[in-house]
Amino acid sequence: MNRKILCVDDEANVLSALERHLRKRFDLTTAVGPMEGLRVIGEDAGFAVVVSDLRMPSMDGIEFLSRVKATVPSSVRVMLTGYGDFHTAMAAVNEGSVFRFLTKPCPPETLATALESCVEQFRLQTLERDLLERTVCGSIELVSEILSLAHPAIFSRSLRIRRLVQRLVRQLGWKDSWQFEVAAMLSQIGCITLPTEVLDRAIAGEPLSDTERHAFQSYPAVGRDLLVNIPRFELIAEMVATHRHAAWSQSVDGSDPIMLGALALRIAAEFDDLRVKGRPFPECIAALKARRVHDPGMLAALEKMAQSEFGHSVRLVRIGELNPGMTLDQDVLTKTGLFLVARGNQATPSLVARLKAFAACQGIAEPLRVTVELGPLEGSATAHET
Repeated sequence: MNRKILCVDDEANVLSALERHLRKRFDLTTAVGPMEGLRVIGEDAGFAVVVSDLRMPSMDGIEFLSRVKATVPSSVRVMLTGYGDFHTAMAAVNEGSVFRFLTKPCPPETLATALESCVEQFRLQTLERDLLERTVCGSIELVSEILSLAHPAIFSRSLRIRRLVQRLVRQLGWKDSWQFEVAAMLSQIGCITLPTEVLDRAIAGEPLSDTERHAFQSYPAVGRDLLVNIPRFELIAEMVATHRHAAWSQSVDGSDPIMLGALALRIAAEFDDLRVKGRPFPECIAALKARRVHDPGMLAALEKMAQSEFGHSVRLVRIGELNPGMTLDQDVLTKTGLFLVARGNQATPSLVARLKAFAACQGIAEPLRVTVELGPLEGSATAHET
């Protein structure tokens, strides 16, 4: 259990007293003044609890804990002060999301008991967040696997978009990454209401009738309608709904998760469109820049990713060597020529199991030509970029 506690006060003697009373029960760190406290958090963001004095000369405890909240939102925050007026307490709770408000002098046992409650609160918050992320992401994986059997091309596209968004989020250091990844995985879910032939032509960039084009362009709104009633999916639903037309400008609020998510989905989807059409990486990046609707930071991250992380090799594999993550580079046919799966689909666990079962029963034309994504250390002169 995380029992790391940071205590911040501008009086060194107060911190010495706290160390004497608390160091045997907690993993205690002290910092003299708010600026030192922020420096310590910048070096180590793993504190379960942050305790701050209210009255400090360079920055009061309310502002300090507000900054702590912005930097380490998962921490449990405690205000310790000799000024126990109601308005100060309310400001601390509202602005710094303070969990406990204790007045000086605070008996050592009272303070220790309060900190035990804070550590337990941190444990419960962490448990709930981990459970939510694992449960939600696991459920989405299952739903996506099932739906991929009905619309394999669309859900292969979803997997590719998710991989791109995962890398963007990692490169840009965004918090609550699970929301962006789930939004990416579900960004195409509205397409399940469209006829397969319309989807195939739309993905291939072939002409659509006005009615078909309108139906295809409405899939983000359909996706939102499917997602909006799921608890805690409100932001995800709005990311999905707005991603096709999200456009960056200097007035865009960089702290708005809906806008950030929508912009990430759009740049990933448009990058994927270009790659599916066979455009090489430099041309894809140039085309995205020319549209002038994408966030420059995301473009720079995508360009860096394209230069260092992306690469594909083409391989011939037997059905027993087909693994999840490989992308089919040819149509999969039975030995008698019956069409099974289209080129461009990514091999998911369910698709691999399905093809292996089919091969055991009726036989599949082998070997299969696939593309395998390479990491930055795997590329070589023999790798063939697709």
